[in-house]
Amino acid sequence: IVTRRWWFSTIITCVILSAFYIAYAMRSIPRGGSLTGYVLGVLATALLIGLMLLPIRKRQYQRPVGALDIWMRLHVILGVITGLIVFMHAGFKVVGTINIALTVVFVLALFSGMLGTFLYEWYPPIIARMGNDVFRQSVLKEQITALEEELAQVQTAQSEQMNTLIKKVFEHKRVPETLNPIRLWQWRRNKHHTFEQGLDNFSSEEQSSFHGARTLIDHHQNLGRQLFYQHLLRQWLWSHIPLSAALMTLLAVHIVSELYY
Repeated sequence: IVTRRWWFSTIITCVILSAFYIAYAMRSIPRGGSLTGYVLGVLATALLIGLMLLPIRKRQYQRPVGALDIWMRLHVILGVITGLIVFMHAGFKVVGTINIALTVVFVLALFSGMLGTFLYEWYPPIIARMGNDVFRQSVLKEQITALEEELAQVQTAQSEQMNTLIKKVFEHKRVPETLNPIRLWQWRRNKHHTFEQGLDNFSSEEQSSFHGARTLIDHHQNLGRQLFYQHLLRQWLWSHIPLSAALMTLLAVHIVSELYY
């Protein structure tokens, strides 16, 4: 998502902001109630509102405003810069129940966003952008079911020993449907195993059937991996979106309380 040039621009911006804050701290005691503190607070609020525009842009299909990749990069970069401005606004001090809650939620949302950036960078971009596409998930499930039925047909004409071998390969290659770390570790350990050491003991016809079954299993693994990526991203969205909503709610409470009192 984010290239080196974008990260370099972010670092330069953070360095400039840090230099400004040092100069500000040398002139007076940094606090949110000062003129500079209010300016930083308004800037941070404007950036947070801008960050909330990404979901709206994602749902623009008829007349999209700007490329989605640019929006994603801006979302990540501005999130990092906003984090620095927020702490500069508070003078790197958190006092009061609302402010503490706002800070905790903001930090969680920030780390959640960074986790999402990692997921989008680490996993195939095309699959990642379909992370919550219900139609795509249903198609994948239908294809996986069809492969399992075809694999079952291949096994009907095989010996018990061959069926045992095919079943063993399938169980080891099958992508887990849950995020259980133990199950994921076992799958990653066995997914590259060939399971073909004793294949010479079978007839040529059974060996041919085994290779056909392996092709189906490999295809099943590929589709299962795509479905797993989507499931993982969907789980991430279920954490990031509520945190963002809670952040905006606490921000509104913070602004009202500061203006009122």
